[in-house]
Amino acid sequence: MSIDSELILKNVRVKSLNYSINEAIDLSEIKDVDILISPTPKLAKDDIHSGVVELSVELFDEFYIENNKPFHIEIVVQGMFTDSDQTSNMNVFEKYFPNMISILYPYVRSYISATTGMFGIQNVQIPAINVYDLMTNLSKSNNKK
Repeated sequence: MSIDSELILKNVRVKSLNYSINEAIDLSEIKDVDILISPTPKLAKDDIHSGVVELSVELFDEFYIENNKPFHIEIVVQGMFTDSDQTSNMNVFEKYFPNMISILYPYVRSYISATTGMFGIQNVQIPAINVYDLMTNLSKSNNKK
């Protein structure tokens, strides 16, 4: 049995980061965080074995001031992936999409923690996620549309 993975992470980068604080709130006592996670797969133009996952994570929402929340952060992280098994007829997302989210999410957690700390508020630690539950919930919400 081999422990080598056919899924290869080529690169990770931050595509965008938006950050705003609510100056009317004491930022030293942030407890619960509202979080929205939205993964978007994008296949390479001429290669079903390569693609980009954009993982968007939003803490609170754009109505954070009206809702009396401490801040709003939205970060989009891109992961460039390839499948080294070029013989498969399945595209890279059919084979590995949940794995890709599992790989990218710790980067997002780290970026959010570091960013909030550098911006002068306590480091915000977002929770780990159950990717299976996330995929199930995303599937349910897409079926309602």
